[in-house]
Amino acid sequence: MIYNQSAFWSFFFFMLVFGLFGAQSMADAAELRLTWNDNSTDETGFNIERRVSSSGTYQQVANVQANVTSYADPNVSYNTTYCYRVRAYNSSSFSGYSNEFCAMAPAATFTVSVSRSGTGSGTVTSSPAGITCGNDCSEIYAMDTSVTLTASAAAGSTFAGWTGNADCADGHVTVNLDIGCTAVFSLAPAAYTLTMSVAREATSSGSGDGRIVSNPVGIDCGTDCTETYSSGTAVTLTPLAAANSKFMGWSGNSDCSDGSVTMNTNKGCTATFALNAVTLSVARDGSGTVMSTPSGIDCGTSCSHNFVVGNNVTLQAVADSGFVFTGWSGAGCTGTANCNVSLSSSTVVTANFIADRSDRIGIYRPSTGEWFLDRNGNGSWDECEIDLCIQTFAGTMGSPVVGDWTGSGSTKVGLFVSNSSGWRLDANGNGKWDGCGADICVASFGEMSDIPVVGQWTSTGQDRIGAFRLKQKKWLLDINGDGMFKNCKFDRCFQLSNYTHGDLPVIGDWTGHGKSQLGLFRPRTGEWFLDGNGNGAWNGCSTDICVSSFGSSDDLAVSGDWNGSGLSKIGVFRPATGEWFLDFNGNGRWDGCEIDKCLSGYGDDGDIPVVGKW
Repeated sequence: MIYNQSAFWSFFFFMLVFGLFGAQSMADAAELRLTWNDNSTDETGFNIERRVSSSGTYQQVANVQANVTSYADPNVSYNTTYCYRVRAYNSSSFSGYSNEFCAMAPAATFTVSVSRSGTGSGTVTSSPAGITCGNDCSEIYAMDTSVTLTASAAAGSTFAGWTGNADCADGHVTVNLDIGCTAVFSLAPAAYTLTMSVAREATSSGSGDGRIVSNPVGIDCGTDCTETYSSGTAVTLTPLAAANSKFMGWSGNSDCSDGSVTMNTNKGCTATFALNAVTLSVARDGSGTVMSTPSGIDCGTSCSHNFVVGNNVTLQAVADSGFVFTGWSGAGCTGTANCNVSLSSSTVVTANFIADRSDRIGIYRPSTGEWFLDRNGNGSWDECEIDLCIQTFAGTMGSPVVGDWTGSGSTKVGLFVSNSSGWRLDANGNGKWDGCGADICVASFGEMSDIPVVGQWTSTGQDRIGAFRLKQKKWLLDINGDGMFKNCKFDRCFQLSNYTHGDLPVIGDWTGHGKSQLGLFRPRTGEWFLDGNGNGAWNGCSTDICVSSFGSSDDLAVSGDWNGSGLSKIGVFRPATGEWFLDFNGNGRWDGCEIDKCLSGYGDDGDIPVVGKW
């Protein structure tokens, strides 16, 4: 018969057992033991139920046979509170539950032990406190405590490092088992003195100077010329010559000769410094002049000069007419900007010039009739002494045109005077109007509303004039170069069928065949349509050339051989800012200033862009 007996708990019956069972974590290695009184005589066994804290839900965790009055629960975690109750059962029924009793599985603790070894001596302390070894060399800490061990060498000793448990290596241990760490102390080695001095060679021009620094630090001579180092220390000595001086060599102890000294006795070393002058030489590949700042090189004629070491010398290259400066080589100089050389030894720099095959930018200023042409091709306005200025040409105003009117290989200026349909072309290239005998007059070619165009319409000969007639959407080209338009049979008439209102004509050798081809720029969309096969008709993007976006609505179209490859590429001039954006690599896309070419500050609002070989 089952009696509704009450079970009871006593605190001293609970036991906490530490251990690691199989693959369980240390947090699951605690144990709570409970006992109860058995007042029943006919039970079959006891059911044991548990919940986590007093608010959890009870679940049966075990049952035991009759007459068993204790149970050890191994499935508990440290620092966690559990509540238990027990009831007896037989085949007929259950007794009532015992009273509830709750207990916490206490945290695990482990011991950290410290020992000392080696030829030297010292102490070890801990944080959190507990170890002061010397005297107290072990301490018990709760599981997962982070303990920092600090080793302090005694006078005449050095701390050499940690041995013992792998977690001891950096002096920081995490307590999850008993840990033993050993601090190793060594006797400090003997010490020797290194003494430095500086010798200054005197000449009629003055004396050299410098100082010496060491690694490991300690010497900066100059001012601090002695230092004591431990026996066996390798000291690297670095001579630092003063401005206008150079290091000549070492003297003193035989170990000083290479500037690296091993301290096994007291030693002295002397560094000698002398005044220093080196030669900067300039070589030229191609035709041009190189000047230096400070003065000394004017190459042309004087292509080398001696400068004091440490001097910063700036070299500027100016290409001769018909050549372009392509860049530097030597002394770390590249590109076309000035070459800045900091002289530490005799140095050779080469300035490279090539015959100029690339087109250059320029602008025509209608408000004054002036022309400003980038003669040296650097994309910057360098004033009239370097670049090319042309004052009012032909004493009249008109639309600017440029071309090689005589087949000489250089581009000259001209004007289309729309109100008379006349053309004034600077045949001799002196930038002045010398009349129809020396220069070229075209009495009438085009109408007032036409847009003048210029190109090499045949594969040989000079550039010739033409007109784009807006009202007919048609190009009229002076193929035979006689300055007259007879009709479309003797000269040529072309029309690109995709023209829409607002498109602007462009001319260029898009395929490198040596002849100019037609094209359109659509400012409102930034699109370009180029007659790639040169048949004077629009055959679509699969046959001709389409550029989807290059430029904006306020830009003016330009074309030119920007890199001397023989192919014309597109570009735009932005009058509002004086900027130029040129498709330098010719892929029909804007790839940024690092790949394509950006020019700024060349032109003002109202200026008209021109391109040629000036």
